[in-house]
Amino acid sequence: MTKQDIERTLKTLVYAEFAIEAEHVARETLFAEDIGADDLDMISFSMRIEDQYGIAVPEDVALAWTTFGDAVDYVAGTQEVTA
Repeated sequence: MTKQDIERTLKTLVYAEFAIEAEHVARETLFAEDIGADDLDMISFSMRIEDQYGIAVPEDVALAWTTFGDAVDYVAGTQEVTA
């Protein structure tokens, strides 16, 4: 799995949670300002990630994600990522 694979998968989860098309999401996309996510939204999004990857995302971690790239980097850190 590559980081690009993770980005693609998380973009589908962003669409499922926030109805934002993948082409409108980049690493620097801000969850609060660009997507309009509040704390409850972020917890729900992190639960989708947990289900998708079989990992635990602590609430404080999910609430600390500012950008889409933060979420990608967190997931990448839990997976065996190839170049």
